[in-house]
Amino acid sequence: MSFKQPFEVSMKKFRECVEAIEEEPLRIKMMTGYLLAARNCEMVTKVSEKEILNHSSRNYGIFMDFKFQDYVVQPTDPTGIALGLKQSFSQKVMVIHVATAKRGKRVRKETDAANITEVKPEEVEKALTTYRQFEALKKWRAGELTIDPLLVKVLNGDIYLRYVALPCSLQYEPWIRDLLGWVQKHPQEKLSIPITRRTFWYLYRKALKDILPPKHEHGKDSLKNPLRHLRVSHLLQYYGLTPYEINAYTGWSLSGIFAQLGQVISSNLELYSHLSWRMYLPKLCVPINRFIG
Repeated sequence: MSFKQPFEVSMKKFRECVEAIEEEPLRIKMMTGYLLAARNCEMVTKVSEKEILNHSSRNYGIFMDFKFQDYVVQPTDPTGIALGLKQSFSQKVMVIHVATAKRGKRVRKETDAANITEVKPEEVEKALTTYRQFEALKKWRAGELTIDPLLVKVLNGDIYLRYVALPCSLQYEPWIRDLLGWVQKHPQEKLSIPITRRTFWYLYRKALKDILPPKHEHGKDSLKNPLRHLRVSHLLQYYGLTPYEINAYTGWSLSGIFAQLGQVISSNLELYSHLSWRMYLPKLCVPINRFIG
């Protein structure tokens, strides 16, 4: 039995490849997808009617948003002590809220356990409107389309967010200038991408053809979301994030993390997930020239 190794690309080579993309919209898409360690569906604002009705994908990008916060650490704080700070450290941070996709097995498990046979018309209206399925809504109103009641309940359920923090300093993250410039010109998008995940897949496969391996050489997971794969690899290799910090970055639940360790924690801890970026932010505040200079 043979095992395929995940593909690797150095940070320097990857960034040079992306920065060489002449078309600004495409270049920004590559930068954003990478920095957010995003799955394709978490980036896009459009989804085909077939995909959403079959419960195979959603356009999670419609929920993306961001805000700016000040990150301050004092030498006497636990983090300051761990970092060996001699004076206070302050950094402006861009915190992006990303609606995160549930894993397929988890969705199927919930689907198998549910026994929902009907929903109210207003629930269908809300579900299809929220996910911008206006053509499907028109067909449903005309009696031309039947909507699975379970799907309606799922679409109207809770939206799970993860929080990705990027230091607003060019010495730490030079691509932050590109992202900020883009959102100033396109405030309505908020870094999301107004295309489908399949279109996005074709775009980055073409744009990054010189560094991505042929489709048949690696497992589907590493090639389905290669920008996410590369970002996680670089966070581990260059910045030294721990698995716990990677989980905070990528959006896996705290309860899920501890469950893998054989421990049970209160679900109330999930309420503080919006603060989880504080655990890894200091590790991102490293001059990038150390890695690509």
